[in-house]
Amino acid sequence: MNEKTADTDMLDNMDLDDLLDSSIDDFEDLPDFEPYPVGTHRVYGTLSLKEVNDKVNVEFSMKAIETLELKDKVKDQPLAEGAPASVLFNFGSEWGRGAFKKVFAGTAEKLGATSNRQLIENFQEVDCVVVTKLRTSKDDKDKKYTNVVELVITE
Repeated sequence: MNEKTADTDMLDNMDLDDLLDSSIDDFEDLPDFEPYPVGTHRVYGTLSLKEVNDKVNVEFSMKAIETLELKDKVKDQPLAEGAPASVLFNFGSEWGRGAFKKVFAGTAEKLGATSNRQLIENFQEVDCVVVTKLRTSKDDKDKKYTNVVELVITE
C-alpha cells in the first residue's frame, strides 16, 4: 500500500511544472516559531491529541489574528498575522490536566461539549482571545515557550 505524506498531497494540488519553472526567490520563507510575547492576542485556536515522548498530550495550536495588548511595548512587537505557536497539556500529569482545566473550563459549554473528547473535536479554528506569558525551558534557561494562562472565545 502506498501511503501519501502531507507534502505529496500538497503537490497533487499544485502544478509541478510551475514550481519547477519558478525561481527559488518565489518560494515562501519558513515561518518563525518564536514564542508569543507576553500580552493579549486574538488567535484562531485548535485542539488536537498529540503523542510526545510516549505521553498523551493535548496540543493547543494558535494562528495569530492580531495583538491586542503587549506588556512591554518598547521591547516586544505585535504578532504578524498568521504567526504560529502551540502549547502542550500533558494529560498524564495532574499539572497538565489542571492547566488544561484552568484555560479551557469556560469553553466546553459554549462549544456544546460534554466531555474532553468532544471539546477537543469541537475546538477547531475557534476565534478566541488568549493571555500569554513566557515559560523558561528546564533544560535551557535561554529558551522560552509560550504559556497560555487565560482564554475567552470571541464568537
